[in-house]
Amino acid sequence: MQQKELAKLLDISPAMVSKLKKNGMPTDTLERAQRWRKKYLEPGRIKGSRFDPNQPSKATTPTQAMPVPATAAIPAESLAEVEAAGVELDQALTAGDAEWAAVMIQQVRELLRSIPDDSEPRLTLRAWLALVGWFIHPDCDILKASDQATPLNPVEFGMRWHGWENYPLLNEHTLDAACDWRDISVKGWPENPDDDKLDAVATEP
Repeated sequence: MQQKELAKLLDISPAMVSKLKKNGMPTDTLERAQRWRKKYLEPGRIKGSRFDPNQPSKATTPTQAMPVPATAAIPAESLAEVEAAGVELDQALTAGDAEWAAVMIQQVRELLRSIPDDSEPRLTLRAWLALVGWFIHPDCDILKASDQATPLNPVEFGMRWHGWENYPLLNEHTLDAACDWRDISVKGWPENPDDDKLDAVATEP
């Protein structure tokens, strides 16, 4: 099967088919490609799917093709997985590969959702901004920062973002925004704005 034909059947771009093929996706039949995507990309990472926080995440088996598993039982390993996925996200953003970056944003979010809310993963400023972009005010000064490759933990990023000092829940606040539990970045804000949306425009003077 030609990659252009498979791309049309999967409703993704030919470039994404090539990217996924390099990561191990079979391209000879639609059925095998769909099985691979279901196994390795999971709900929340495939175009058009939604993450349900009430459902437990399904772990994937690490392979050379897909080196970043979705979950891990040991917190230290989970933290390392978040940071490894964050590196790949940063590389996609740096390369301007918007489609693969979108996939990696969802993968990083699922990994963040699986770790304790006091965890302190270090991601680049560029990666954090991609994760909280749905929530951040467009006039926020941090969007113009030149040190996009700087690694930051959630508190360090939160300080850069809000400028809050001695806020005890800054780590949790940053991770909560990055996780986007209600998939607002995918589905959009509700028709009736709530307090969360009002908070989103109050991030910077």
